[in-house]
Amino acid sequence: MNPEVFRLSLDVSILGPVTMTYDGQVIPIIDRRPRVFLGILAHDLGLIDKDKLIGYLWDRGEEPADPSDAVQTCAKGARAALDRVPGGRTLLKTTRNAGYQLLVKPQQVDKHRFTALKARAEAALPDDPGMAARLGRRALAQWPGGGGLRGGTPLESTDARLDPLTRPLQQQFRDVRLLCIDAELKCGRHRRLLAELDGLTAEEDGAIDAELVGLHMVALFRADRTPEAVATFERYENAMGELGGYDSVKELKDLRNRILNDDDELKLDESDYADYGSEEKSEEERTPAAGSSFSVTQHGNDARSYQAHSMIFHEGPDK
Repeated sequence: MNPEVFRLSLDVSILGPVTMTYDGQVIPIIDRRPRVFLGILAHDLGLIDKDKLIGYLWDRGEEPADPSDAVQTCAKGARAALDRVPGGRTLLKTTRNAGYQLLVKPQQVDKHRFTALKARAEAALPDDPGMAARLGRRALAQWPGGGGLRGGTPLESTDARLDPLTRPLQQQFRDVRLLCIDAELKCGRHRRLLAELDGLTAEEDGAIDAELVGLHMVALFRADRTPEAVATFERYENAMGELGGYDSVKELKDLRNRILNDDDELKLDESDYADYGSEEKSEEERTPAAGSSFSVTQHGNDARSYQAHSMIFHEGPDK
């Protein structure tokens, strides 16, 4: 059989502990640095020079006596694991005096599946929030932990030297999670979202995230829990006051006032949910526009598409 077929059965995960599986079986990489070395290569899938690898693998001033040789040792450990895959040795490319590259396809790495699904969800949101929610939840499912507002610890590391790789991923996880909540609010799922929102805004990061708090307030308002929506704002206002972040409070204060005034634009038009899904195109036929935004309005086509394509919900909007 073509070795390429075997290699395509390889999967690399870096959105948590760095793991490599072949045909569903975990391939152990015992030592941590070779694992992180492999994860760094999987993160970019391009040629990464030795100096950059040294900076990622060791703190400044704590590099080994011969850093180049130490990187080669990490490469040997990663290559030993790849040797257990038919044709796997060829997947780690060494460019003399330059660096290393992992020759796998993006769909074989959870990070690249996540970013591809994220892009599709963002493109779908303006015209098809139902599809956006579905794609966004699939993106979040790529993370082995997938909890909270940051998703976990990519590259199994809290080391500051890896922050340039890990922190953007955690921010992207946050963005996708809020995209899903925004999209599902547009589709009338406010009551089903409340438990998730309660948990997120109770976290330290979530309590001071203006966009998340705004979505929580809207969900509570639509669920006829206006006093709780106002209390959610007040908790945010107090937290930001302690941090000196008064400027960020104004937008949510405006939202609170709209809630207290029973603003019709924040409500759902339940007639939008009649006869949903009858004219929906298949996922492959869609070419939605790019972009995403924090929006709390609801449209009929949005509701219909969510119903037509969601694998989870099959009822009408929340009452």
